Amino acid sequence: MRDRALFEQELRPRALLIGQAKLGARVWKDHGALGYFECIAEDLVAHPSTLGFKRLAKLKAGETVVFSWIVYRSRAHRDRVNAAVMKDPRMQDPTMMAAAPFDMKRMSTAGFDVLLTRETDREVPLEERVAFANDNGADVFVSMALAAVRTSRIQLATGVLVPTNRIAPAAANGFATLRKLAPGRIAFGVGTGFTARNTMGLPAMRLDDLREYVRVVQGLLAGETVQWQAEGASRTVRFLDPGGGLLAVGGRIPLHVSAFGPRARALTAAIADGWLAFVGRPSRAARDAHEMDEACRAAGRDPGTLYKTAFTMGSILADGEPADSPRARAEAGPLALSFFHGVMDGSLKVRVPDALAPAVAEYRRLYEGYEPADARYLTLHTGHFIRPRPEEERFLTAGLMRDLTTTGTAGEVVERVRGLAAAGYQQLAVCLAPGHEGAIEDWARVLERV
Repeated sequence: MRDRALFEQELRPRALLIGQAKLGARVWKDHGALGYFECIAEDLVAHPSTLGFKRLAKLKAGETVVFSWIVYRSRAHRDRVNAAVMKDPRMQDPTMMAAAPFDMKRMSTAGFDVLLTRETDREVPLEERVAFANDNGADVFVSMALAAVRTSRIQLATGVLVPTNRIAPAAANGFATLRKLAPGRIAFGVGTGFTARNTMGLPAMRLDDLREYVRVVQGLLAGETVQWQAEGASRTVRFLDPGGGLLAVGGRIPLHVSAFGPRARALTAAIADGWLAFVGRPSRAARDAHEMDEACRAAGRDPGTLYKTAFTMGSILADGEPADSPRARAEAGPLALSFFHGVMDGSLKVRVPDALAPAVAEYRRLYEGYEPADARYLTLHTGHFIRPRPEEERFLTAGLMRDLTTTGTAGEVVERVRGLAAAGYQQLAVCLAPGHEGAIEDWARVLERV
C-alpha cells in the first residue's frame, strides 16, 4: 500500500479535485493498481496530545488537507505500476499539473504494509494464513468457515466436494451456513471422487448421480422444496427454518466441476459455471482446455462463458537448484506421485508413456507388497497430495518433477503460466504442501511477472 498526503494551496471547487482524482484512479487502475482512494479532510481538530494535520501540513488560511492511498499486491508490484503510470501520456499533460490544487513542496509519500483491514482482523502474514488453512484442514466446511470469519475479500470454494461422502441436504446446509458467514464469496466445487473414494477402496461415482446431487443441493440453496432419493425411496425435503438467521438461503451458488473424461466434460458444459482441472505437463494442459472448449461447443455453449481453473503443485527453483532437490520434492512431489497412485488403483485410465513405463513397473512391485493385500489402497493413499512417503522418494527424479509438476526456475514457470493463460485458463490455484507455506512468497513474485 502507498500513502500520500496532498495539501491544497487554496480552497477550490471540489469538482476540480474530483476530476483529477477520477483521472488518477483510471490511470493507476489501468496499469494494475488494486484500489485508489482520495479523501478530503472533514475534521482537522487535533487531539491535544497529537501533532495534528494542521501543524504537519503547515496549513494556511483557506487550505484543507487531502489524504489518498493506492493499493498494490506488493512493493515490487507498486514499483512496476508507478513506473508505468509516470510514462503514461495522460500524466504528461502539462495542463493537469498546472491545474493541480496542491502545494507539491508539502506533499508527503511513503509505503505501508497492511496490519488489519477490519476490526475483526488481526495481523496475519500470508504465509501464516496458508499454514492456518493447512493446519485446520480436517474437514473442508470447518476450514472454510474458519477462513470465512478471518477474511473479507477472498473467494472460498470446496475443491472438491465428493457427493457420496456427504449427503445432499447436509452439504446444502453447510453451503448455506458459509454463505451467511461470507456473502457472495462461496462457490460449490464438486467431483466424482479420486482420492476421497479411492482411500476407501471405491471407484469414482456415476456422473448421473453427481448431476442429481447437484440438483438437490442447488434446489435447497434456492429455497425450494425438492425430491431427494434416500434409502431406496424419494423424500420431500426443504430447509424448515431458512429465516432463522443462521443460514443464507435464496439464489444460486456458483458451480465448478472437476472433469477429466469426455462424459464428465459434457456434463460440465451442460450444468457448470466453471471447470476445474489439475495441470502438470503443459501440452496436456493445453489439450485438456481445448477438449473442454469442444465440449462446450457441442453443447451449444460459448466456451468463453465457462470459467477455467488450473490446479497444480510446483516449486520455484533457485539458481542452480536441481528439480529433484529435497525442497522441490517436498513442495511438488505429491502431485507427481498422484500419477502413480492413480495408475495403481485404476482410477487414472491413461496410456503410460514409454519414458515412464520402467518407473511405473517398479512402483507396481512396491505397491504389490503393501498389506493387507485386499486393502492396499490404505497404504497407497497415505500422504496423498500432502507429502511423499519415504519409499516413494526415489521415484521423484528431476525429469519426472519437471514433466508432471509446475517446477522450474522463475523464468520457466512464468512461461508455463503464460501458456496456461493462452490456452484459456483464467485462474491458477497453487496447492502448498503442509510445512512449506512460505513458498507462497516465491509464487507471488513469479505471478507478478505474468
